[in-house]
Amino acid sequence: MQQILVTADHELWLSQIHRAADFRSPFKREPFVLLLVSAVSEFDPAERSAICREIIRAGCRYVVCYGNECSLWHDWIDVAYLDSCPEYTPSEESFVMTSWHEDEPLEDVVYFLRNCTSFDHFVAQRFLVLVIGGNDTLATAVAEEVRRGFAA
Repeated sequence: MQQILVTADHELWLSQIHRAADFRSPFKREPFVLLLVSAVSEFDPAERSAICREIIRAGCRYVVCYGNECSLWHDWIDVAYLDSCPEYTPSEESFVMTSWHEDEPLEDVVYFLRNCTSFDHFVAQRFLVLVIGGNDTLATAVAEEVRRGFAA
């Protein structure tokens, strides 16, 4: 995991994982926004479920899904959020927004990440870019685009 940018208003981190057990949030349960970049197809359902549960437990408030099977990741995050409460009625204070961005340029997704992920009383300040699968070249390209989008 590496910090990719800190400004007066934003803190951005990048993590690349290949399995659920590797997921960690750098924010110690502080609320954050996640850009989930899926570089894999046909991801193992048990692994997907475990990652989604950990994302919710870590304090994520908005998940922007991008890449392979991004609408499927979106749905699994929603299910993990609902499962986070025994009666399937989580509190409004922990509400998690989700969106998916299929076939959109990464530049547009980063713009959305920066400008459209605050809601109600939640103001997005902490961001984690999570690349699932792929190689170092992909992770570096994503980090550069995010850095460019937030530095502007």
